[in-house]
Amino acid sequence: MPIITIFGATGNQGSAVLQAVLASGTYTPRAVSRSLDTPASKALIAKGIEVVVGNLWDKESVKKAIRGSDVVFGTTNFWDPEVFPADPQGKGEITQGKNLVDAAKEEGVKFFIHSSLPNVSEDSKGQFTHVYHCDNKAAIENHLKASGVPFAVLLTGYFPENLYNYGLMEKTDTGFRIPIPKYGPNDNQEFTWVGHDLGQAAVALLSNYHDSKKSILGKRFPVVSFKATHTELADAIAKGECFQLRSSFRARSGAPREKADPAKIEAYVCQGIRSVSGVFGSHHSAFVTMSSAKPGPAT
Repeated sequence: MPIITIFGATGNQGSAVLQAVLASGTYTPRAVSRSLDTPASKALIAKGIEVVVGNLWDKESVKKAIRGSDVVFGTTNFWDPEVFPADPQGKGEITQGKNLVDAAKEEGVKFFIHSSLPNVSEDSKGQFTHVYHCDNKAAIENHLKASGVPFAVLLTGYFPENLYNYGLMEKTDTGFRIPIPKYGPNDNQEFTWVGHDLGQAAVALLSNYHDSKKSILGKRFPVVSFKATHTELADAIAKGECFQLRSSFRARSGAPREKADPAKIEAYVCQGIRSVSGVFGSHHSAFVTMSSAKPGPAT
């Protein structure tokens, strides 16, 4: 089978793509990690998955990791401490992304799937110019467009998994508080349930990019599992526990946050995602829903 090399394979997005590729049985996944000695890498190796070393700061190591693969799934991590806050604007993310694109071109990759975000500075007409984790990915996307490598882009929304992966739930006397930056209680948000939908979307692209009638190459495909306000999401999650919504980054009291049991929180959040998806409906792109990968609605 042809090989798809997956960057970020031990992280949230890459692992979702890897699992979906395994389930599809159409490509052999190759996982890229900066070290073979991490628990996540060892777990993949124990399952018989090929894991290779690649460091996005080092283009030659990336070329070696990619070599022999037909397809690359590429994602960059703005929140890597070596990227941000090492540089307040995280410009190293652009360097890493360009290294990945250039390596793919030099190795003759046939198709590149790029996980991206909108250019907020441009889309807001200069109103918001400090959303670097979005603008940097858009800059990488522009470099990919100019590279000549055949590609498609998956655009993601807010990841509800962040609520438990990054301990964003604050314990209170009455339940939990969800800190949400820059969104009011009635503002709609697009959500991407990564573990449920991103991998399926990637497999849909893999299954159809050869077909010129599908017009996939060079296009952008939003992966939106559902749309809702954060209040609605909190209400859905609250069916398992009591939650409050707060539109700011941190508790003003300065008191340390009490963290809840991550496994328990994950169960509540996933229950809430299913509930809110069922109420407000799935908003996958038309391409994803018609794919032979059979991605179902997030219910």
